[in-house]
Formats: sequence, C-alpha cells, structure tokens
Amino acid sequence: MKHRIRLVGGLLLLLLCSNAAMPGFFNVGGGGAFVPFFAEDTLHQRKIEMTQERISVLLHPGFAVVKGEYWMRNRSADTVSMQVGYPINGTMNNALVYAVNFNDLEKLKVLVNGQEARPRRLPAKSGKPVNPLPMFDQPENWYVWPLRFAPDTLSHLTVYFMVNTNQAYLREGYSRDIHNGFCYVLESGRAWAHTIGKGEIRIQLAADLAPEQILGLGPKGKFRFHPEKKCLYWRFESLEPGPADNVLLRYGQRQEGFDYAAQLAKASQYYQTLDQLSQAAVPSAGFVPFAANDFEIHDWKSATWFYGFMFLAIFGLPLLLILLGVLMLVHFFRKKRKNSSPSA
Repeated sequence: MKHRIRLVGGLLLLLLCSNAAMPGFFNVGGGGAFVPFFAEDTLHQRKIEMTQERISVLLHPGFAVVKGEYWMRNRSADTVSMQVGYPINGTMNNALVYAVNFNDLEKLKVLVNGQEARPRRLPAKSGKPVNPLPMFDQPENWYVWPLRFAPDTLSHLTVYFMVNTNQAYLREGYSRDIHNGFCYVLESGRAWAHTIGKGEIRIQLAADLAPEQILGLGPKGKFRFHPEKKCLYWRFESLEPGPADNVLLRYGQRQEGFDYAAQLAKASQYYQTLDQLSQAAVPSAGFVPFAANDFEIHDWKSATWFYGFMFLAIFGLPLLLILLGVLMLVHFFRKKRKNSSPSA
C-alpha cells in the first residue's frame, strides 16, 4: 500500500510539473490586429479586405509602444456593420520557441477615420455567441468596438497601445532565461480577405538600446537595419500571413526596479513620437542585413535545482526510511547480542 501511495504521489508531481515545464516564451509584451469578434460578424469578414497594414514600434528597455494603422476596403455593394475585437493578452504558435504567451496591453487608443472610438472591455459572459475559434473563448480578454464600412469605400483605422516587455522569460524543459520580449501577431490580418495587400513594420530602437542587445528576431531574414536611424524595417506585399510571419523579439536584460507605471503616464507623448516615426519617409539607401537568431537557453542552473528537487521528492523519503530501518536493525542486533553475552 505504501508503495502505491508513493508511486501515485510521484506521478501526480510529475504531471503537475510537466505543465509548468511547457516550452515557450512567456510574459512577452505584444498585440495583434483587430478581428471580427461575434459569430454573426464573421459572416461579413470576407467582404472586407485589409489593403494595407503599417506597424510602428518604439522599443525601450522594459517596455514597447505600438501604433498600428490599417486601411480596410469594403468590396461589396452593401454597408457592413460589425463589432471588432482586439486581444488584451493571449497565446500564439511560433516555430522558433514553440509557443508565445503575451501579457496585457495598456493605454489602448482607437481612431476610426480620424475620430476616436470608445473600446469597451467585455465581461466574462458576452451575452451572445462569439467567433467560434478557440482564441475567443475568454471574452473578458478582449476590447471590442463597432465599425461601419460603407460600400466600396476605404476606411482608415489607427490603434495605439503600450506593453510591458520586462517580465518575459524563455523556458525549455525546467530551465529558463530572463530577458525582455516583444511580439506582434501579424497572422491575425488573415481574418479578413486572407491576404494583406501591402505592409510595413518599423521597429525603432530607443537611444538607450543598442542593436547588439537584440538577441533574437523573427521572422528570420525579413528585417533590414538602418544604422544611422537605429531602425529595423520589413516590407511585404500580397502576404497571407501565418504563424511563421509573426514578429518575435528577444532583447536586453530585465530591468531591476523598473517603474512601468511611470512610463504609462507618458503615453500621450510616446504616441506623438510614434506619429512622427510612422509618417517619416523610409530611407532609400544605407540598409544592412540584420540577423539575431538566439532563442536558446543558456542558464541551466534552474534545471539542476529542479532535478535535484525531483530526486529528493521521489526517492529521498524512501531512501531516508530505508536508512533509518537499517540503523534500527543494527541497533536492535547490537542490543540483543549484548544482552545474550555471558556475564563475568
């Protein structure tokens, strides 16, 4: 019976720890494009084409500021009204690190044709059927707002937000490395008419962030770097984005004592800086290839501690009981031998 209890306990411990050891890049700061949220809205999504997408990012140690611009055309002869959603957090697949979990975005600001919209965060129960895909099964993780697309008309949507990149860590097995992390889910643009007509992603490095601090950048081979501007660029055309096209960035070191709230308080001035960045002309020359492919674990100390703990948890108690049993037997036989010896 005791053997069975120890066996079941060990298996439960392994099962619990196996979930904790799922590989991936966690607590990354990130976001993605807006998508039709409710089930009734998905009936119209193929009528709307994303003709252009432009993403501008200010990358700082500890945080990132993002501006997304989307030009959408209603290809039908009918006016289309729908609710669209923007994820507050979520998970995406990625071939470089298996899976990416990104945490909450903050200070969301939305403009529709230059007019500010009022996104609302949904309650846990939305009250009507949502998009049937798995990523929509937690409505409370979404902001939604209404959109109206006039027939054969181009609409311009702008989204601003900030994310904390300072809590990210890369995990493989029971080891992990702690760095800053950023992601952008480009594949969400496929939710419309499949293909994005043309697009551009700019990642501007802050003054206190050197290009050598960029450890890993995906997709591999897509970005070019302009040393004078300290900016990474990627342009594409007629792209049907998939998981391999999602942007993933590993950089710098965790900032101890980092005050994210102080940065959030300056959101308005960061958004003004992003407006200037997004409208600046892309240089015609001066680019160099840029490669940063390090998404590997280098600190295996945590694994050593974990396996030591697992050994003690599974085998330590039985070994201790065996040792105590041996000592008790030795003590018993010594005492018995002493008692049976003839007295002088």
